Amino acid sequence: MKYKAIILDVDGTLVPYDYNALPSEKVQQFISKAQEQVAVCIATGRSYAFLEPVLRSLSINYGLAIVNNGAQIIDIETKKEYYSQPITQPDVALIINLLQEQGISFYLNAGGRDIPYEGNDLPSRTFNIFSRELFSQRKIRSVIKKLSDHPRVSIQETNHKDADLSGFVITHALSTKKYGTWEAAKILDLNPAEMVGVGDGYNDFSLLRACGLKVAMGNANNDLKEYADYVAPSVENDGVAHVIEKYILTTVDEV
Repeated sequence: MKYKAIILDVDGTLVPYDYNALPSEKVQQFISKAQEQVAVCIATGRSYAFLEPVLRSLSINYGLAIVNNGAQIIDIETKKEYYSQPITQPDVALIINLLQEQGISFYLNAGGRDIPYEGNDLPSRTFNIFSRELFSQRKIRSVIKKLSDHPRVSIQETNHKDADLSGFVITHALSTKKYGTWEAAKILDLNPAEMVGVGDGYNDFSLLRACGLKVAMGNANNDLKEYADYVAPSVENDGVAHVIEKYILTTVDEV
């Protein structure tokens, strides 16, 4: 199979769980090689502004940034916004009331920045609502259950550094990484089957579901590993470079 795009998660995939970290030199080198052959795209819960230091380190000039967990798609080279789907204001108010009742602290992502909610006025566009991974899985899954039947929103568990602690990210129902990846395929005029998706967390299930080849990092949760077609080395062992070498560069050379 000749793949034409690779879609990469950021935290736990491109970089370790350190929000100030940048991709390793080896990963940077392999992404540079990959973008000579395919579109290199990013799919992350981060805002575009929070993603920019990573993008600068990679020097990507052909690809898309699927940010805010799928709520926005931005052209990496031109900064053009191709897709935008914020949560409706009535739904933002409903979610805030529920989270406050549960005693959970959270942030609103207004596109350019993350705002800790402290009773302040709502931004004109809220792309996602999320918490840090500070709560027990039981508490987070209770919140997920309360919102799981809401037709206009999607809520996904996040679990990073500590396996016993969880957070969540809430977006519009049409703003998951799956929908973002499908929209990216339309923009790039590709079949999703021609895309490789690489991730590590619960919110990457939707990314992998959208792609022809599903890759989990070695440090991914076990559920994602079982779902994936292939398990790469961990982020600490430059798993992304391995995936590019195995499925992008080698495949291209053989065609």
